[in-house]
Amino acid sequence: MTDDKERLACFDRASAAILASRAAGDLMVLDRKAVIARKQSRFGLAVPTSEMFGGGRADEVTDVRQLDSTIKTASAAKAYGRWNLELANGSVWQTVDALTFGPSKGDAITLKEAPLGGYRATIAGGRSILVKRIR
Repeated sequence: MTDDKERLACFDRASAAILASRAAGDLMVLDRKAVIARKQSRFGLAVPTSEMFGGGRADEVTDVRQLDSTIKTASAAKAYGRWNLELANGSVWQTVDALTFGPSKGDAITLKEAPLGGYRATIAGGRSILVKRIR
């Protein structure tokens, strides 16, 4: 559109439609930080976070492949050598690999997607171990 009045009228119609959709709840707007925080809270759950927000470039930019946190509580699981770890963000993970000594409250933990599926954790800079999210 080359005519200024025509272009402005088109812009006004489009912006009114966006505002009406937003007011009706059909359109939701989240900033990048909110999307990343949401993906971090879902990290490790069976529900994939990829394409959670429509897919495409926007999901690639906000992709979460690692979670850094601290251990809030560590308790022995029923299976020998396994530990249940509650993290500062509220998620609960269980070690799949047996540990001789349990992690301590306040230890730093880094969780990453494993190359062949699953998740690996590094606790207090130690060796990488297999873990699974239980809630």
